[in-house]
Amino acid sequence: MPNEAIITINRKFSRPPAEMMKPFSNIPTGYVVDVQDRRGAMDCSINPMFDFPSIAGRAVTVQTAPDDNLAPYLAMDVLRAGDVLVIANGGWTGSSVIGDLIAGMFKNIGVAAIVTDGAVRDVAGLKQVGVPVFARGLTANSPQKR
Repeated sequence: MPNEAIITINRKFSRPPAEMMKPFSNIPTGYVVDVQDRRGAMDCSINPMFDFPSIAGRAVTVQTAPDDNLAPYLAMDVLRAGDVLVIANGGWTGSSVIGDLIAGMFKNIGVAAIVTDGAVRDVAGLKQVGVPVFARGLTANSPQKR
């Protein structure tokens, strides 16, 4: 069917133990990238949206379409304390993929950070929530939930 949305949620994946992540908080990111064949860092256009201490965590990835943030909401079912939520939306910056309200929900789960190749909104609110956020940009435009 045309325009039919399909979301697949993989609930059966293994996470490294949380204690394995702790040493990474004190290792420069460049060193971690170097031992991964000098690749693996995010695009240089993805930056912190405000100042926060170093973080390290297990990446849980979500792929969503441009101008749609339903998938990150559905990811709440698989996120655990210490996870870093990585949201790919093809680099779309015409609307945000998260704002302070959903970030607060992720904080209640214990998410260590949120990373997106898209845009976010509500930076003052995001800073107040306190979960580190990395994004390609900032926009006040809201996404759809398809």
